[in-house]
Amino acid sequence: MTQNPAAEPDRRQLREPTLLALAGSFAALEGYDLACYGTTVPSLLADKSMSMTPGTAGTAGALVAVGMMLGAAAAAALVNRLGSRTLLFIGALVFSLGMVGCAAAPGVAVFGGARFVVGLGLGAVLPTLLAYVSAFSRNGRKARNVGVTMAGYAAGALAAPLIAAALLPASS
Repeated sequence: MTQNPAAEPDRRQLREPTLLALAGSFAALEGYDLACYGTTVPSLLADKSMSMTPGTAGTAGALVAVGMMLGAAAAAALVNRLGSRTLLFIGALVFSLGMVGCAAAPGVAVFGGARFVVGLGLGAVLPTLLAYVSAFSRNGRKARNVGVTMAGYAAGALAAPLIAAALLPASS
């Protein structure tokens, strides 16, 4: 049985340590953003200029999940057309722009919309990232490498409350 060399990913371009460092960094950004929202909700509720209530804070949090669902569906439809690398960078750009929108939001409506945009990007990144890592990993190392990548997600999620504890004012 002959194999089609075009069907195999080109493993020469990316060494395993580089792959894991990049994949872990992408995953850390996603974990950081999702945990960061939870750590900043008390500050957002205290900022009266945002006019945020516990209900609107919950809605903004849910909009991320809706965006992630739609972003993952879009990624599934686009990955073969654009390629994994391109889709990863587009997803990272989308969630980065959404984060900037969150930081600049004058009110809760714009903030919620920006959180939705963040979700679109995040939803595209993680499934694409895990498939990319699996495709570029040697046989026998795929599960380990996917696990290492997901550890990056956990590291990012852990960083959010640690940074928040250092930077945000203490609640009274």
